Amino acid sequence: MFAFLAALAAPTSISVELSPTVVSPADGLSGSEAEAGFETPLWRTPLAISESAVLRGPVFATVAGMSRTFRPGDLLWRANVIESGVDRGLSSGALYCGTRMVRGQWDDSEALSIAFRHDDWTKREARICLLDQDGDGRFETAVAAGKLKSGPAQSAIEPIGFDLQKDRPIPGAALEIRLDKGTLMQGRVILLDGYFEGTKIGSVGIKMRPRAGGKLTHYRNWRPAKSTQYPARQDFGDLQITVLSFDADRLRVRARFDHAFYRTPVVFEEKGTLIIPLTR
Repeated sequence: MFAFLAALAAPTSISVELSPTVVSPADGLSGSEAEAGFETPLWRTPLAISESAVLRGPVFATVAGMSRTFRPGDLLWRANVIESGVDRGLSSGALYCGTRMVRGQWDDSEALSIAFRHDDWTKREARICLLDQDGDGRFETAVAAGKLKSGPAQSAIEPIGFDLQKDRPIPGAALEIRLDKGTLMQGRVILLDGYFEGTKIGSVGIKMRPRAGGKLTHYRNWRPAKSTQYPARQDFGDLQITVLSFDADRLRVRARFDHAFYRTPVVFEEKGTLIIPLTR
C-alpha cells in the first residue's frame, strides 16, 4: 500500500481505460416483427455503463491541484490503469474514476455523452479516481488520472463505503434500428445508430464484440431498405434482421428480428475520429 502511494507521489501521467458502454441484452426479441416509418424505431434498447460504483455517502478529495466533492449520485466508472509510471503490480485494487475536468469544471454531462466519445482522448483527460486498495469495500485514496501538471498524484481521503452497480443505464442514451432517409447515394436505409435524447449522433460505423468472443469488430451501420426481392436478410454483426417489405410510397418498412442483440461493449465511430478498440 505505502509503496503504491509513494510511487504516485511525483507528478506523472496516468492513463486509464473506463468501463465500456454496453448494449442491454434483448434475447426475447428473436422471432418478433415490427413495422415503422421515419418517426419511430423498429427497435430500441437502452445503453448502459458496464461497471460503476455508487458511494454510500459524500466524500471530499483533493489531489494534483484538483478538488471535488463526490456525492452518492455521481458517476464512477470502473477503470484500469493502462499507462503510468506506477508499478502495475502495485495498483491491483479497485479503481473507479469520476467525470472529466473541462476548463476547470467537472463535466457532469459526460455521463450522458461518454457512449459516443469513448476514444483515445478519454484515457488522458484529467479526472479524479477513487481507489480501494485493500478490497475492504471502502475507498481510502484519491488518484489523479490524465496528464498531470502538479503533484502529488495521490492523497488519502476519509474512507467511504460503496456499492457496485452493473449495467447502469445512461439517461437519454439508446441504440436504435430504424428506417432512415440515408444519403443521395444510399437511398432509404435500415440504420443502426446511437441516439441521445432522441437525436441521432450520425456515426459512420459501430464496433461490437462478436457473440463468440474476441476483439471489438467494426461493422457498417446501415443496409439498404430496398431490395430486388423480399424477404431480404440484413446483418449487423450478430444482429440479423429480415426485411419483409418496403413501401417506397408510404415510406414504411416491415422487418423480422432473426437473431437479437446480446450484452456487448459498443463504440460508435464518429466521422473523422479515430476510435481505439476497448478491451476488458
